[in-house]
Amino acid sequence: MAVTKLSVINAMLASIGMDALTANDTSHPRYIAASVKYDEINREFQSAGWWFNRTVVTLQQNAEGEVPFSSDIMHLDPFDHSKVYVMRNLRLYNLTDATFVIGEDVKCRVVYELPYEEMPPSVQGYLKALARHDFYVDQDGSQPKLDRYERMAALAFDKVSREHLKNADVNMLSGSHGLWFRTRYHPVNRASARQPT
Repeated sequence: MAVTKLSVINAMLASIGMDALTANDTSHPRYIAASVKYDEINREFQSAGWWFNRTVVTLQQNAEGEVPFSSDIMHLDPFDHSKVYVMRNLRLYNLTDATFVIGEDVKCRVVYELPYEEMPPSVQGYLKALARHDFYVDQDGSQPKLDRYERMAALAFDKVSREHLKNADVNMLSGSHGLWFRTRYHPVNRASARQPT
């Protein structure tokens, strides 16, 4: 069985003792409440930028010299930091010149908001556990079930964090901080070091 957003919503509803809904029940009040809660949690989580939803793209200017982008982009960071561009109305906006006219293609680091079905299994598991926990709390859920849901969410987040560190290749010595560290704290040349007397 495919893992979908509906399966997450049904897990949320099951936490308060409700029967599962189908794709035809999207107008049900509980479905709407669960869906809104999931969307809030998902957006907050993905906006941080993880290994699975970050990439580098070159955004193309249009005929007017504006640089539009798609609505699934949550964050943009242009490579050229001498220009101050921000996201505004699905276009880049030049704060320095107060204009949407950029006049060039812009290479950016981008964070995308992905649909649930396109995320890695570890992330799907975490979002499901967190959504179930938070929905249960919102519905005035009580102990000991609350402790169990909280533990499940914490364990799932640990798994996602480990996978992020593995896939993002996080290494202090390979980034800009590493360059600063290597140039400031280079190894001492033993031949020229003064020997203690």
